[in-house]
Amino acid sequence: MAIDQYYLTVVRLTTHLYDDTRNVDPSVRRYGTGFFFMNDQKLFLITNRHVIINETENYVPNVIRTRIHTNMHDLWQNDTFDVHLYNGIT
Repeated sequence: MAIDQYYLTVVRLTTHLYDDTRNVDPSVRRYGTGFFFMNDQKLFLITNRHVIINETENYVPNVIRTRIHTNMHDLWQNDTFDVHLYNGIT
C-alpha cells in the first residue's frame, strides 16, 4: 500500500483579514500549523479551532494562508495559497 504524500505533510499556517474588496492584508494575525487529510477524493486541511477563532478575544480572521512546495525535486519552488473562510471563496 502506497502512502499518499499529503498524509505526511504538516504545514505552517498564518491567519489574515481581508477588506471589503477582498484584498488580503499581509499582516499576520496569528501563526498555527495544520495537516492534510484526504477522504473520498476530497482534500481537507485540518487545524486546531483556536487557530481560526477565539470568541473571548473577538479573534475571527477570515483568511488562512500557507505555502506549499510546487516541485518535489526543487524545494525552493513553492507558492502561497489562501483559504478564504466563511464566504465560500477559495
